[in-house]
Amino acid sequence: MKLTELQITELKTLVSGMVDYHESYQELYDHIFTALEKKDQDTELLDAVDAIVDEDFGGYERLFKTEDERQKIVKKQILKKQQRNFVNYFKPPIVVLTIAIGYFFYFATNNFLSLKQLSGIIMIVAFLPILFLGIRGMIVSQWVMDKKRSIKEGSIFTLASFSQFTMQSLVFFPKTFLKDDDIATFVQLHSAVIAMLFTVYVVYVLSFFKLYRQEFKMQLTR
Repeated sequence: MKLTELQITELKTLVSGMVDYHESYQELYDHIFTALEKKDQDTELLDAVDAIVDEDFGGYERLFKTEDERQKIVKKQILKKQQRNFVNYFKPPIVVLTIAIGYFFYFATNNFLSLKQLSGIIMIVAFLPILFLGIRGMIVSQWVMDKKRSIKEGSIFTLASFSQFTMQSLVFFPKTFLKDDDIATFVQLHSAVIAMLFTVYVVYVLSFFKLYRQEFKMQLTR
């Protein structure tokens, strides 16, 4: 069965409605397009596609479940890679950078940065992942209207959102239970602990951006 340009467009629309993610779309479209070559020329396109989905994927319901299972697997893989990237910042040679970050926060806490200034730095770092994803999303949506998101996108967004949650834990929650004077005193007496917490937090954000560069490539369907 050789498809016309109109049928190819129709096939893309049909396949696009079957799945949610770009990777699934690409794989399914290529499979069906190839399988259609073995179908009779006079077969209706929709009937041929239905037959292929039933024969090769176990029907539409099974196809939906397969994509959902795949998304869960990808999520676990993404989380493991984030954890590995994070741990690597405490191994040679990258641990040198981690030590430098920790020393900066320790020195700054004891010398020239106030509690508000430290909180401001952490807040900026916290919003960088979400800000980055937001700006990139606006740029993509401006230039490409027809798109499917990557199967990795949800996991990446979750990791980016987690940075804001931890920021609230480090900055806002103590203000709920302690007075400003008490917090300032604690910071002065336990500057090493504060430096360690802020360092771990910054390393988490750095690990996120490293993960993004490694794994997250928003692929678009036109």
